[in-house]
Amino acid sequence: MENKTIKSLNSNLEIALRLLVIMNVYKKAMERDRLAAYEYFVIHSGDIEHAPSSIHPDIPYRASIYISNHQNISDALNILLSKELILLNIENDKFEYQITKAGEIFIQYMTSEYYNKLNSRARWICNYFENYSDKDLNLYIESNIGKWGNEFTKESILIQ
Repeated sequence: MENKTIKSLNSNLEIALRLLVIMNVYKKAMERDRLAAYEYFVIHSGDIEHAPSSIHPDIPYRASIYISNHQNISDALNILLSKELILLNIENDKFEYQITKAGEIFIQYMTSEYYNKLNSRARWICNYFENYSDKDLNLYIESNIGKWGNEFTKESILIQ
């Protein structure tokens, strides 16, 4: 008998649902890189100064999640596209994703406490970065990514 492990925490399905929440709040088409940033910030909002607390716990070197998650983001977007919950707009060499009416209806059935926290953080994130161009958002990330999770650097001394 084959032993298969099913990843439930931060699985592509969970990421897809977070992306759908973000797109439902944002309402406009978004490029994948902005979606990846917002998906990180929606669960680690505490990494932004004066932001609401993070939904997920702070872990050492959590910035690596943002760096390594791009393939998972693509896989999650493919799940949403396959279910016609989002659509892909290709215009002027830009690939942008946007929630569909079916996606908006699907979101209405999400009622958990976790969803409410995600929705609240997504609103805050979308509002906070509303006037950031894609270039400005990337500069913000590049300027701050070294801080995310580095508050744990002294803990390694205790372990040794």
